[in-house]
Amino acid sequence: MNGVTLRGAVRLKTGVAEFGFSRDDEGNGVLSWASVPAGRWSYDVFMDDGNEERPLLYGCFVSAGRVTPDLPDEQQAVAGAVVVQLPEGSGCVQVMLDNASSAAWYAEQAKKYAENFNLSVGQVTTGEPGTPANAEAVKGSEVGSYLLNFTIPRGDVGPQGPSGPQGERGETGPEGPQGPRGETGERGPQGETGEQGPKGDTGPAGPQGPEGPQGPEGPAGPQGLQGEKGEPGTLTSNVGDVNIGGALTAESATINGPLVVNNPDGSGSAGTLNQIYGITRFYQSVDLQSGGWLRGTFMVESGILNISQGASFNCAGASTFSSTVNANGGINVPLAVGAPTSESGVNRLYAAGMGGASNIYTAAAFLNTDSLTTTGTATITKTVPWQMARIGIPAGAHTTIQAPFEGPSSQWNYSSWAGFSFVWRSTAAAKVTMGFGRGAKTIRTDLTTDSYTIIPGNGLAFNFGEILDITFDNVRDTARNGYTVRVREIYALNSTDGWQVKTTTSFIPATQNEPIPWTVCKIIYQQQAVASSSVYENLGGLWLMVTGAQTNNLYKIATCRGVSNFETGVGISRWVTDVINTTSGTAAVNAGPGEYAYYQPGNINPLFYGLDAIGTNAIESEETADFVDINIPL
Repeated sequence: MNGVTLRGAVRLKTGVAEFGFSRDDEGNGVLSWASVPAGRWSYDVFMDDGNEERPLLYGCFVSAGRVTPDLPDEQQAVAGAVVVQLPEGSGCVQVMLDNASSAAWYAEQAKKYAENFNLSVGQVTTGEPGTPANAEAVKGSEVGSYLLNFTIPRGDVGPQGPSGPQGERGETGPEGPQGPRGETGERGPQGETGEQGPKGDTGPAGPQGPEGPQGPEGPAGPQGLQGEKGEPGTLTSNVGDVNIGGALTAESATINGPLVVNNPDGSGSAGTLNQIYGITRFYQSVDLQSGGWLRGTFMVESGILNISQGASFNCAGASTFSSTVNANGGINVPLAVGAPTSESGVNRLYAAGMGGASNIYTAAAFLNTDSLTTTGTATITKTVPWQMARIGIPAGAHTTIQAPFEGPSSQWNYSSWAGFSFVWRSTAAAKVTMGFGRGAKTIRTDLTTDSYTIIPGNGLAFNFGEILDITFDNVRDTARNGYTVRVREIYALNSTDGWQVKTTTSFIPATQNEPIPWTVCKIIYQQQAVASSSVYENLGGLWLMVTGAQTNNLYKIATCRGVSNFETGVGISRWVTDVINTTSGTAAVNAGPGEYAYYQPGNINPLFYGLDAIGTNAIESEETADFVDINIPL
């Protein structure tokens, strides 16, 4: 321990008691401390080598009053226990000691007595309350064995506990013989007179006397039961009005004239209209023979409002619907002025106009077949110059293809780019990678499909661009009848968190054995609105358009953060494809032109909503983690 200082302390209820440190004759470090109260206390020890102080030991020990009797030869028993732990938490040892001797000495003593003595418990006696506890060691019959006899004081008598529940009553025994009758005692006082007995029978009535004067009339008795209902009558008046001050119940009646029910305040007039004030309920149907007017709000609380085929609904004012309106037969939208009678033809013109507007907000992206590059032994065939190309990869070979696009550079610092789609197809396992948005991108070639072909440039410098990495393993899942597609999105929200990678796994069904990516026709990226640079809002979407015998041929395979329109440029300027041909024949990648999509007024992209409405969501799982570069050459 030369050149090293140990410093430690134990935490007590009253504060912290520091350890003493010294060195023995052999250079060992020795820790010591004064006696501590009984209890369980935590401690730690730090080692200082003159440069830095770092943790060495920590743990706890238990200090208790003496309980165990003295061992033979008056050797003292252990008075405490210390648990020593390493800072890494890899394990601990327990050392027995007291407050006056070293741990090493007591470890040796414990070992010696464990080997030389055989202790067992003999008689245990309970003494009277107040007598001290006592223990006596008696030598046994064998050498080195001792029998321990303990006297334990009896505790004071505690307060009496509550009575237990009463047991069930036993059966009554037979009645014993009646004893002799005792003497008659004195007569007690006479009790109170009892109740009068029942009245006897009345005798015959005598002759009636003269009638007396009539007294005042008493209160009326309760009303009797209602009599039977009579035949319906007729309420008529040949001379004037019939006024009904109370309720009128007419289970069957015919009203041939005006029925006027005045307001409670007395206002109202007769006229030629029936007037009913208040809530009127019709529990069956209401038949309006010649139409009707709703002067105020009309509310259908439940049920369905049906308009028969022979009827029509004419709404001259504005209509508001708080939920979706289903019009399976279509909706005719006539021209405001001079519309022809064929409203369906007008709808077609409107639809064509909207289609033309959609075309206006797109621009062609030409495939620069002259600048296509490959690695390895792959060959390029320009099937249509500046439009289509075929890249062939021999059996057992691999290649990295870079395909640049040429299009309008219609932006300055800000861009209205909202999406991109391009023709792409591969007959073997392949991976497509593309980057867009701010920041430089570094392209690497001839790596494994799990490696990242494009990574953020300038040594992973922070920026707000994105990179999409789509992997097709071309392995058919025979149990599920389809193929798994993996999308990895590399992005950064801020410089503190750094680059992240979101991995999305999707499943494309192929019930008719249509291979993926063999039947992929187009790769499509669109975002519904301008995205925030620092918030992940799921504004972008990635789709595959596939061909073959599938009922659905548009699949959403990932959601993306999306990019802002600051220094976005033309969006995607190129894609990079890695192919590893493990087949016995030549694999091919077919490349074609694309389309740039731009935001329409209000910075919205109807193409996103249209694709999201008609496409099938194939996403099965999503997982986000810190970006860790994978760069494994083939």
